[in-house]
This record gives sequence, C-alpha cells and structure tokens, in this order.
Amino acid sequence: MGKIASPCPPENYENRATEAFRWVFDEIVDVRNFEPLFFQKPARTAKFSDKEKCMALGLSFFKSLDSSVKQFNLLSNKLGDRVYLEIGTKVASGHLSDSDGVCGKISENGHFTFHPFENWKVNANFDIIKSLKND
Repeated sequence: MGKIASPCPPENYENRATEAFRWVFDEIVDVRNFEPLFFQKPARTAKFSDKEKCMALGLSFFKSLDSSVKQFNLLSNKLGDRVYLEIGTKVASGHLSDSDGVCGKISENGHFTFHPFENWKVNANFDIIKSLKND
C-alpha cells in the first residue's frame, strides 16, 4: 500500500453514531459493497495525491436516502448504464456507531467519508432498501 505522508484518516474525522446510506450491488454480501476504492481500482488510485489516496481508503456514505439517490442520478447521467457495473444497483441503509470508525464532515450534497476500525462488522448493520435501476 505504501505510506501516505498526511494523517489518514484525517485528524478532523470524528466518531459519530448515524444512519448511513450506501450504493451497493444486488446482494448485500457482495464483497464490492464495502471495499474501498483504493483496493477495488489500485491502478487508478496509484496516481492519486496522498489526500486522494486517504479518501479512497475510506467508504462513501450519504446522510439520507434522498441525497444518495440524487447523487446516483447525477452520476448515472454521466456514465449511462455503466454506472450499474461500477457503482451499484441498490441503496443500503444501516447504522454506524461511534465505535465502528470515524467520519468526515457531511458535504453540501449529503456525502461523507467513513474510515472503519479494523473490527467493524460490515454487513451486520446494513440492509438493501431501494433499487436504483429503472426496470
């Protein structure tokens, strides 16, 4: 993985108990659902700055179902049907406790990055609640 010069996760990340929404694939047990981009696409992230690598080591979540769907639709407009192969087909909802990891600030579009602690039980607290496909 190499070393990242800047602190990762960033020092301003904090423990936060919150409901969280994440794009996932058809089955909640799919390993891609909670695998950081850094490990999914190592060739792509090799060119990232240290700050970008740190973000890619975290997991993207949204504060609400609405913000999750809205951002997915924006990406879908750019990527077309490829979005379902690269990002997901469903939205899962779950609870992050303050002992699961640390969260960054919530952006204007409702997104935040989560860095889980090593013992986080990833699938235990998440269930698929909505399809993102317009079948």
